[in-house]
Amino acid sequence: MSYLIEQKVRKMLEERGIQQKFICEKVGISTALFNLSMNCKRKLKATELISICFVLGIDLNEFKNLEDGGNDGQN
Repeated sequence: MSYLIEQKVRKMLEERGIQQKFICEKVGISTALFNLSMNCKRKLKATELISICFVLGIDLNEFKNLEDGGNDGQN
């Protein structure tokens, strides 16, 4: 199962020095669910991804064109 989206989100947060707790508060998702997503055990919902991009000030098209967020072979 591919978790490319979740890997991209993780990479964006790391590059910007943004903590998961901040995103969870802004998006309205529990830290437990978000953590599952960031550890590739749960897929992000489309609405969650849209909200994350909004909070980070990133257009969905820009997000789509970002490089692969991980290189651990789970793509």
